[in-house]
Amino acid sequence: MKSCFKSLNIDPSDEHRKGVETSFDDKGVTLCAFTQMKMAKDDGTIDKDKLLAFLKIEDAEFPKLVESCSTKAESEFKDESDAAVKAKKKTTYFVVCLDRWLENAFQGIPVKSRGNEPTSFSEEIGLSGEKWPNGVVKYKLHASLTFSDIHIINKAFDEYHKKTCIRFKPWEEGDVDYVSIELDNLVCGQAHVCKKGGPQFAKFGKQCRNVATMVHQLGHTLCLNHEHQRKDRDRYVNFANCRTKPEIFKSSYYNEKGIYDYASQMHPTCQSCTSGGGWPTEKNVNCGSDITPGLSLLDVDTINSLYDCQGCHRHRWRPTSALIGTDWLNMYKFNYETLHADGAPLVACRAKVTHGELAPGLYNFEKQSCLISYYWEAYEAKSGVEVLTIPGGRFDAQCWKYGLVNSSVALENNPVLAGMTVHNEWFKFHIAYSKEKRAVGKAIWLVNEKEYKDREAEVVDKEGKSHTTKDFQILTCGWNSECKRENKKKDDIDNWLSSSLTSSTLRLESHLHSRFLILMTIYLHFTI
Repeated sequence: MKSCFKSLNIDPSDEHRKGVETSFDDKGVTLCAFTQMKMAKDDGTIDKDKLLAFLKIEDAEFPKLVESCSTKAESEFKDESDAAVKAKKKTTYFVVCLDRWLENAFQGIPVKSRGNEPTSFSEEIGLSGEKWPNGVVKYKLHASLTFSDIHIINKAFDEYHKKTCIRFKPWEEGDVDYVSIELDNLVCGQAHVCKKGGPQFAKFGKQCRNVATMVHQLGHTLCLNHEHQRKDRDRYVNFANCRTKPEIFKSSYYNEKGIYDYASQMHPTCQSCTSGGGWPTEKNVNCGSDITPGLSLLDVDTINSLYDCQGCHRHRWRPTSALIGTDWLNMYKFNYETLHADGAPLVACRAKVTHGELAPGLYNFEKQSCLISYYWEAYEAKSGVEVLTIPGGRFDAQCWKYGLVNSSVALENNPVLAGMTVHNEWFKFHIAYSKEKRAVGKAIWLVNEKEYKDREAEVVDKEGKSHTTKDFQILTCGWNSECKRENKKKDDIDNWLSSSLTSSTLRLESHLHSRFLILMTIYLHFTI
């Protein structure tokens, strides 16, 4: 906060800023920070119209509050003769006035749609049907399947169950909507897209009876379409040597949905016309099942966003081109010191570097770019940048908590996956925070290994300098033990009380005595 006010040329000891330090201190970017970045006029005061347009808060009282705070600020310092000092004090007063209201009122306020501008990348998927309610897909296994086929299908289910909130459950009597999973040797793979209503199918056959094909077909069931048929695909794959090439879906059906994903299981293998994957425009890049038989990182992120998955699936990577008011509040610094001169905290971002590699780094608020350490050199990505947000807060009602842990125990605590290479599946990247270097970057995890590569992280600081460090923490998400104990204690009390009351009702002749014992026991339970 101090650097934020410093960037506004505001005296940190100014009495009008007292109390603002707590506003959004660990909830995200403070109002002070994004007000300075987005809403300042040339004279340093706040443009109220820009602020209202940016926040998009549907509350009839909020425009009145903005006007009231502005009027009060004007009245408070109307006798100040020095124009620069007056602007500084008015800005401070205005920010604190709004921050105090937002601190108590912002959570839960609906945010308006921004027209054709997407509010999350998953909403850019043009659905050709309905999503499955609560992410639950009922299925029947067709009699044509062999035991080996069923084993493969269960592996495909597990891929979704482990990485998303999607649940495939057996059909039960009375279920109207379900997927019939079938063997059909007339096709390699085929499936309906989205929930159609009533029975539908997902098939595999011929030489395609494998996990990758079934994961692909179930992706269609969940509303995913082919990555290589996006309207922007010609930037990433080339079909110049092919007599025919796959059609591009119309914008109204399937729009761009963020970073192009060579690794998607919805992308055919590349280096071929017959596969339909074409040739990547970047060198040393593989595609689809040549990288992994399962879901790619971006497949997972898309599904979790599309189905609004919660718990440890609730983090969202938001394109910088589509940020809205609540996104700023969902950026977390995890108690790391504010570093940027504009008051922005350490916020993780990710973007593509060369060879299609997707890697995390440090977000530069001023330039809206992502600073990434790539082979020990700083790389600045200026397009296709996504910022990490955590809607619902670090700690949700079900005790799932995002936090930082030491690298030595990170792999045991469900580290958040942020990037990977696309020429193989050997390297995956988690988000590393370094207090020593005051920087953010990546920790490289060698798949099938039990620790991070060389136990070092590559990070970038606010000056754009790359470092390697062994002093770093990893962003993880897990079920918080303190919350678990607290909930268990409440459950134990509820169960014990219920049991005691039930027992007492069975003995009417000692009703008053039993009631007295129960109340005394409860009293002792809470006072001892």
